[in-house]
Parts: sequence; C-alpha cells; structure tokens
Amino acid sequence: MSNRGLGCLKHCWAKEMITPEIEREHVRMFCSDISGGNLPRILQLAPHPKASLHRCVQNVETIVSIYGGKSIAGWHISEWPGLYLEARSHDVWESPEGKIIDPTPTSMRFLATAFVEDHRVKELNEHTSHIKILVDDDLVYDFIGEGDLLNNEFSRTGVFPLHRQHRIKELLKKMIRKYGEEPFDS
Repeated sequence: MSNRGLGCLKHCWAKEMITPEIEREHVRMFCSDISGGNLPRILQLAPHPKASLHRCVQNVETIVSIYGGKSIAGWHISEWPGLYLEARSHDVWESPEGKIIDPTPTSMRFLATAFVEDHRVKELNEHTSHIKILVDDDLVYDFIGEGDLLNNEFSRTGVFPLHRQHRIKELLKKMIRKYGEEPFDS
C-alpha cells in the first residue's frame, strides 16, 4: 500500500526514523518506483557551515556558487522500520571532482543519507514526499493522514495548526506504545 502526500512528517518523531538498509528489496522497489527506475545509494552527510537546517535547495545553490560543481535532485529516503518508508524531495551536491555529498544539516539523527537521484523532482513542489506504508494498520494510516493535513494547512497558511500538532503527537505516542521505539542510526 502506498500514500502520496505533500510535505514531510519529520518534525515530531526524528528518533524513530532511520536511514534504511538500501539493499533490502522493499527499499529498492520503493526507490525505483518513485524515481523512474533509479536505485538508492548511501551518501556522506557532511553539513556545511554555511548551510541552513532543512534548506537543501538553497544550501546546494550556495555551495555551488562558492566551490563549483552541481546540484543533483532526487529523494532523501528514511524509514520507520516495519511501518513506513518516506521519500522527501532533496538536493545534494556533486563537487567538481565528482564526489557526491549531502551538505544540509538535519534535525534527524542520521549519520548518512539514503538518496535516489531523480531529475524530475525539480518539476515538483519543493516539499513533495512519497510514503509507502509497510503495515496494514489504521493507526499508521491515521498518523500519515494527519501529517498530510498538517502539511497541507501549513502550505496554505504558513502556520502549523496546534490542534493538528497535538493530534499527531497523540498518534505518535500510540504508535510507540504499540510498536516500540526504534534505535538511532548506527
């Protein structure tokens, strides 16, 4: 089952999301499906001192203007193991020497970036995401749906409505009670 939503749901459960094992079949299939056949790779996460939190497009543009190289568009892949995969539109930097790194800092505790290249991302809204739900559970569907509503309202108004934030936190607590907390990336 899959769900496509705008925005990303990362704000309140960063420690449950991990960099997925890109060799796993469900991860490879998800990445291929959303990117037109491309497969994921692991990139070095090396936040640049001039980069801003979660502002990948602007960060990469700044770094290209300073050091050269080019921007590569695609998807940042994360997973709450056993529950869902999420792909968020993301830009990374290719240095003039051909090394590809992710210079954008994140509030999530990733040590590396799972990335799948997809030039079509530039044609989409900057905050587009794809979600693949891995378990048939109304709680997970509600959680994802509530996140979509929150992000849609933010896109329209520029404000994260408190009632939606509270509902997401309530659903998150239920999910953690039901499924347990996942470890940080190692």
